[in-house]
Amino acid sequence: MLIVMGLDSLDADTLQRYTTPSIDTISEEGEGGRMETPDGLNRDELNTQLLWPSMLAGQNPRDLFPSYYEDNSQSTKHWNTKVLSNPLVRRIEREVSNIASSKAKRYLKSLLAQFGYEKEHVGENRLAEAGSLLDSAAAPHLISVPGISEDDMNRDLKGMIAPKSARSEGRSGYEPAGDISLFEQKALSADANRLIRFLNAIASRRHDFVMCHFFSLDLVQHVWADTPPKLQRWYGLYDDFVRRVRQTLSEDDTLVLVSDHGMEKEGIHSKRAFYASNRRLWKDTPRKMEDLREVLESELPRHSPADGEQMDDSAQITNDTKEHLSKLGYFS
Repeated sequence: MLIVMGLDSLDADTLQRYTTPSIDTISEEGEGGRMETPDGLNRDELNTQLLWPSMLAGQNPRDLFPSYYEDNSQSTKHWNTKVLSNPLVRRIEREVSNIASSKAKRYLKSLLAQFGYEKEHVGENRLAEAGSLLDSAAAPHLISVPGISEDDMNRDLKGMIAPKSARSEGRSGYEPAGDISLFEQKALSADANRLIRFLNAIASRRHDFVMCHFFSLDLVQHVWADTPPKLQRWYGLYDDFVRRVRQTLSEDDTLVLVSDHGMEKEGIHSKRAFYASNRRLWKDTPRKMEDLREVLESELPRHSPADGEQMDDSAQITNDTKEHLSKLGYFS
């Protein structure tokens, strides 16, 4: 099985400052280090919803999403940075989310989609048109990949941070909009949910290609990129995620770790993306993000959905156990 673990905003330089034995082991077993972000993009153009589909397509985002990079007066695709990233618009979006009914939210979401504002799935149609690594896989499985299949919970998480007030200390431009502990709890819970789905998909042995994107490190670094104790905690948490994934691997599995960009101390995206694999896959250096598709496609033929023994993950409960649980109130 070819397994890709997308660690959003994992910074190749920041990683060196903290103890991450599991990530280090992946690099030592195969290869690892910095990956170059796409040519011609400045830090403000490293858009998460465009970078991940572009990696799978093996293209520069400028080529895959040309309208996005046109002048705002000529294109509505600039909404992501010019409109929805505007602090005032983000604040209004949060307020609407707090007061609107579920029915109203669904209506607003469908209305935004009609105007091209559904950024979570902006790359899905483009991959169908342009082709991608997914076309080469016999049984691919994606979990919350931005621009393609991103979880709705990410939108709620983004609503939990706000532009930093003038009274706030530090260099980062954002801060939690409410209780800090609750923000961290929900951020970690969202990615822990994805980790469980990821581990189950790997253990099932039903796929030749599995990819899961972990979002919350990006959110946390936008808030605490200038706070080493927080970074140490969160880089350590994701290193533990990697450890748990390694425990699920079979001997023939290939594990790839990749980020779409890094993070500066000011809480803005850096061009220091990261890549590692437990096998040597990359023939040429420097590693370029546009070449990732070709590198993974070269590895994919080694894997099939039948790699290893399939796991039966259905619950098997005996009648005695069921009766016991029923008495305890687990079944109505």
